[in-house]
Amino acid sequence: TEGDLFDEAKSQEMITLRQDGVIKALEGNILMEEVLRETE
Repeated sequence: TEGDLFDEAKSQEMITLRQDGVIKALEGNILMEEVLRETE
């Protein structure tokens, strides 16, 4: 299921698209508004 896939990805320390976007926003590479809009 989708939940199983998500759990497996987390167990391998993968991050979500939103988490990656937040990191990029904190680095100043993208606006937080863009991250939130694209990962709703």
